[in-house]
Amino acid sequence: MILTIVLMAAEIVYALAFTISCECFGASGVNIICWLHFFKIALNLYNMQKFYSSMKDKIPNHALSNLNGYLTLFFYEVFLFVYLDDLVISHLCVYNVLLYPFIDFIILLVTGIAMKKVLTAKRKIICDPDFKSKSSESIEKLKEIVYLPVDYETDIDENEDE
Repeated sequence: MILTIVLMAAEIVYALAFTISCECFGASGVNIICWLHFFKIALNLYNMQKFYSSMKDKIPNHALSNLNGYLTLFFYEVFLFVYLDDLVISHLCVYNVLLYPFIDFIILLVTGIAMKKVLTAKRKIICDPDFKSKSSESIEKLKEIVYLPVDYETDIDENEDE
């Protein structure tokens, strides 16, 4: 997770540098590029805060829970290049966003590799014969391994009898 946070921080610095170089804080009319940089900064700040709080609480977390944000910005970037000739802005400002999909892919790849380790540990605990007998030690081990983000947990109450 630390490598992911470092990559996100690098992406924020990159986005801030190009918001300045593309004159996003002036009245230059490149708002379509500026909003992409602003959304990228906001998404990465949110994920970094979420990762940091998860690390502080020793709960595994991953960028895959926010995959929809990364995909939305990826399609935004793709359509910038589809309509590049129709844009009235400097093409250099548009070409500066080419690094985002590559960094995002690396972030998701690192996250996938880290989650493979967590899923392997989960399978190992579930296949353990002590777990099947519901020993308290195995249940405590399983509680330490969170393999789904909180966003995807079910809304159904476990104590609800039907």
